[in-house]
Amino acid sequence: SAYTLDIVNTTVAYNLADGNSSPGGINVYTGTVSLRNSIVCNNFSSHRAVAENRFGSDVDVKATGRLYVEYTLFTSDTTNSLSAADGAVVSLGPGLVFGDPLFVTSMSEVMAKVESPYGSGYTNFKTGDDNRDYLANLSLHLRGGRGYYDEKTGALSTEFMSRDVVSPAVDAGDPNSSYADERDCPQGWHGGRVNMGYYGNTAWATMTAFPGGAVYLR
Repeated sequence: SAYTLDIVNTTVAYNLADGNSSPGGINVYTGTVSLRNSIVCNNFSSHRAVAENRFGSDVDVKATGRLYVEYTLFTSDTTNSLSAADGAVVSLGPGLVFGDPLFVTSMSEVMAKVESPYGSGYTNFKTGDDNRDYLANLSLHLRGGRGYYDEKTGALSTEFMSRDVVSPAVDAGDPNSSYADERDCPQGWHGGRVNMGYYGNTAWATMTAFPGGAVYLR
């Protein structure tokens, strides 16, 4: 109970749980967890669980647990996403965002690989080689801006580049956090603020569109 865990720039998404003892995302059983600059969303808690036992899909804090959150994106601001037992300590600080993080691999794509998502049976991923290959290659990069560099190939990906459809997790982390490892290059820049999630403050972060035009002098 005296231990602490700091979770920073982490993505926890598309995980399944039966909903009878834990959420699909983070289960704070005891001790203190601090969560910052992260994305915890689009996790599943089985609908098979009876109502009084069903936990929030993303985070549940047990009675002996303590959770402190800042600058993090959750699926929603309801107990369907974030739940806590009587006696638990939950401190929701500044910079919280709720909704679709606009991952490159969308929620609807993943749902097509899930069995019994809304039925009375257990919620689980469909079996089969094609589904395993698919799930092993999910992309949790963020859409929008000037695209991102792929960490596997090193290539610039512009498929979901957009000024108008931009993930709410881009440039949404703690303003005091370092963004030094995000790129500032002719293709795009860091936006002056760290991204939420696993790729924040890395060379693979989704880049921000330049605020104006570019003038090239020869």
